[in-house]
Amino acid sequence: MKKLIRLFYSLLLLCIGCTHSGTEKQEFTHKLKIGYTPDPAIFPFYIADTLEIYENMTLDVSFLSYGSQQECIEAFKAGDLDGAVMEVPEALQLAAAGLGSNIILRNSSASYFIATSASEITDPKSDLEGKSVAYSRQPLPDYILDHLLADNRSAAGKTNRPVIGNEFVRFQMLRNGLLDATLLGYAEAAEALQEGNHLVTTVTEKEIPMRITLVRSDSLQKKRPEIAALVKGYEDGVSAIRDFPEDTKADFLLASGIAADDPDMLLPSYEPPSPVKKEQLRKMIGWLKEKAYLSAEFNDKAMTDTLIKTY
Repeated sequence: MKKLIRLFYSLLLLCIGCTHSGTEKQEFTHKLKIGYTPDPAIFPFYIADTLEIYENMTLDVSFLSYGSQQECIEAFKAGDLDGAVMEVPEALQLAAAGLGSNIILRNSSASYFIATSASEITDPKSDLEGKSVAYSRQPLPDYILDHLLADNRSAAGKTNRPVIGNEFVRFQMLRNGLLDATLLGYAEAAEALQEGNHLVTTVTEKEIPMRITLVRSDSLQKKRPEIAALVKGYEDGVSAIRDFPEDTKADFLLASGIAADDPDMLLPSYEPPSPVKKEQLRKMIGWLKEKAYLSAEFNDKAMTDTLIKTY
């Protein structure tokens, strides 16, 4: 398999070289450091790095993996990173705290509403009366679950919604029949499905902005050409993913730190880089204020106009 993957690398690099032939390579003077935690949202970056797309551009970029999102955010705040892939509410909280930063792209991402086989839940908008559906008290999953239950008449008072902050604990409770349904990320959702639970619905970044690439404003000012090239590499990474032979996807995912027995089962539909829509961001900000995740004084219009940069 490794030989096949290396052969595929070579063929893909040859295609990339043909695509860029005749185009004068830009000279970059600054190095980029981008932080992340393993998640399918970072996959196009990983592919662009692994297939030497950035090297072919002569862009010097390092992708640094962190054990937790909080560790990654602390490194970003300290100035150890130029950018980081993170959840949108965390980016908004950094902006509210006065850290100059800009969203440069919306990463392809997804979240999964999983129910037990015994629960008979098939639709989050109609089948939850009397069911136990766990919340997390973390901004993004709470917002997604509220979005899913928005039109559910029973959600206001007839659904048991215990607060369980730890995703692994929620997964363990689901597998032991202590919950009827919960929202899970990629790794736990994949394992839950393998154990016979079922996927009720998938929420994608097209409905809700979930994960973005955030860069420091001082880095953007100093390294604008490099950051534009970073976004272009993400786009080339998406193109490469779409061209993958089916039997190599799991190997690529496993190498990037993302376990996948069935890589197509839950992967996002990777799209070229695009900005976060301002109206979606403002809707999320309104909810975050209402739930006290953000200060009521947070100026959503001024911040979204400043926060989003497009390449």
